Amino acid sequence: MSEAAMVHNFALKWRFLKWLEAVSYPIALPILLYVLAVPPIIISLILIGSLLITLWIIKPWQYNDQKSVHYINTKVEAIHYSADLLLVKDSELSDLARIQKSKTVKIVRQRITTIFPYKTIWKLFGVLVFTSLIVALLVASGIQLRTTNTTQQTEENRITLQPTDTLSKEIRAPKIIEQSLRIVYPNYTNKKATLSSTMNCKVLEGSKLSWRLQFDQSIDSVFIERLDRRRKFQLQNESYTYGTSIDKSGFYSFKFYRLGLEYVSDLFAIEVYQDNPPVVTLKNLEEYTQFDYTDTKIIELQAELKDDYGIEDAYIIATVSKGSGESVKFREEKLRFSTPVSKYAKQLDLNKRIELEALKMTPGDELYFYVEAVDTKKPTPNYTRSETYFAVIRDTVRDQFAVQGTMGVDLMPEYFRSQRQIIIDTEKLIASKAKLTTKEFKSKSNELGYDQKVLRLKYGEFMGDEAEYGPGVEITESETPDASEKSKEDPLAAYTHDHDHEEGHAHHEENHSDETENSADDPLSEYLHNHDDPEESTLFTQSLKSKLRQALNEMWDAELYLRLYQPQKSLPYQYRALKLIKEIKNSARIYVHRIGFDPPPIKEEKRLTGELEDIKTKREQQNLTKDEKYVYIKKLINLLQQKDTKEEVKFDFNVVEKAADELAEEAIRNPGKYLSTLQRLKNSLDTKSFKTVAIDKIHKDLLQVIPQAEPAIDQQNVYYKTIDELLLKELDFDE
Repeated sequence: MSEAAMVHNFALKWRFLKWLEAVSYPIALPILLYVLAVPPIIISLILIGSLLITLWIIKPWQYNDQKSVHYINTKVEAIHYSADLLLVKDSELSDLARIQKSKTVKIVRQRITTIFPYKTIWKLFGVLVFTSLIVALLVASGIQLRTTNTTQQTEENRITLQPTDTLSKEIRAPKIIEQSLRIVYPNYTNKKATLSSTMNCKVLEGSKLSWRLQFDQSIDSVFIERLDRRRKFQLQNESYTYGTSIDKSGFYSFKFYRLGLEYVSDLFAIEVYQDNPPVVTLKNLEEYTQFDYTDTKIIELQAELKDDYGIEDAYIIATVSKGSGESVKFREEKLRFSTPVSKYAKQLDLNKRIELEALKMTPGDELYFYVEAVDTKKPTPNYTRSETYFAVIRDTVRDQFAVQGTMGVDLMPEYFRSQRQIIIDTEKLIASKAKLTTKEFKSKSNELGYDQKVLRLKYGEFMGDEAEYGPGVEITESETPDASEKSKEDPLAAYTHDHDHEEGHAHHEENHSDETENSADDPLSEYLHNHDDPEESTLFTQSLKSKLRQALNEMWDAELYLRLYQPQKSLPYQYRALKLIKEIKNSARIYVHRIGFDPPPIKEEKRLTGELEDIKTKREQQNLTKDEKYVYIKKLINLLQQKDTKEEVKFDFNVVEKAADELAEEAIRNPGKYLSTLQRLKNSLDTKSFKTVAIDKIHKDLLQVIPQAEPAIDQQNVYYKTIDELLLKELDFDE
């Protein structure tokens, strides 16, 4: 070991002991406070404060190599303060310094273990012994420690008995010397049974509760009362026991009989919670996946399952659909995960590699799948299923491929965007222009122009323009070469109307002359529907045909500006096209004759006379009454208010009992809120009397149960005194 490494190891050990010393002092005091049952918040604050103070005083981070060298110089006088040479390389020293360093190394190696500051270890040992002695003295002195708090809690939760007859107070009431509540959870939870002396409990649905009571005197009988049910305890080995299964929340109390006297206990609450269903999460999987025929058609499925008490089973439900329309067929399969499902595991990470070819899927088929998980709940387990995911193999037969403007585009005639969708996408493109590059913006604008073209061609089919406007039209040899040359000269000629060209006007004039000649030859041509004429072979009437032609023209212009990468200028044309399409749809609707009551015809001589003597209108009157809540609580409030006015009131304890039932339902919805009031009502029912001290408290709590009613608008008569009337007369405000 080199000289520098020897000094460095010495510094590391010294620094570690100082850190240990700085931490041990602050921990000793919180240990004593914890034993003395000081609140945890105060202990935490004291621990943090004392730790910061000791770190600031001791500063263990300062014990480095330089401090160690200084310590060695003070402890070893024979080296004459030459320990600094241990950290310097021999090549950097003079001959005399090397000789002094060699002497220093020999002496330090002999003394390094004896000069180590072991007093720090003795300090730590002293702190541990001091803390142990203080704890031992506290225990010997009998001071109430934290470990005895469970006994104190048991005393607070001990069942107290009260006689229902006031005359029986002279007789010593029996006391419970031992009480216990055993909770046995359902077997599927794998939870151990718990034993508690607290009668209030929160349990899982389906758990079994067993009570055990032991008295200091002999008891004739013991009952447990819960809602309207009353069950008797069984005497076994000088203790009374009773057990039952719990399915819903509620309250209960004990009733005892001895020597003809009746004793009752306070009310205790049972809160029942449900078993939660499993939680299924699919990771890194898109909801819709599309594969080409040449792609590797595999789906990597990763599922994470969680449950509070364990998972029984998990699987994948996959449905394959083949065909379309009326010939569609479905096949459902149940797939297992590649990772085996461990029963009763609370968390599982499962994987599955779904190969579409293994499911015998062909192009055009669709796969719908979801994950279903089942927990271990008995007898009826909880089921949970994930969202449904889709996978499609694109059909190469139905998809068409067309080349337009040297750009390859996939056409799907069965699915095309509506005019409203194109407007929405155009507005999105305009809004995101700043975030897109020029190339991306032009590409998206061109795609929208193509969508506009597909929609225009679909509407053109209704006009009978399949040959003129249909997709995939090839230029034949019969077309004039001038047209092709002009289209080459003007690349936008395919998207504009050549209204200014002379040939266009001549063409229109020629058509008009032909129409006039045909109408002159055939006088019935105006009244016939010629299916050979593309202008006449439409599904619309003449009035709608012009609107549809106008809409197609608007689509032309909208497509033009989209192709020119100017979507803002395209929007007005799109909106006008959408408006025309709506008008066409509304005017082309078919209205079915209403089927219903057909009234008898009115005699002509009685029309417009205004006589309604023989006309009887149907009138139906219903008295709809809303079920009033807290009926008996309100009645009891009225009785208690009469008691406050010192009127002689005889309580109807049937009303008190039903009011207690209504209050119990409210207490179940709000655990612990009305328990004391419910206990007072029960004591009043048992003793058949109301204590004066309890009346005010019961009255106040019952008023909180009833919701505040909305103030009703009522007409009130204002009465003036004589002086008020004189004042109004003087002010000329007398009515």
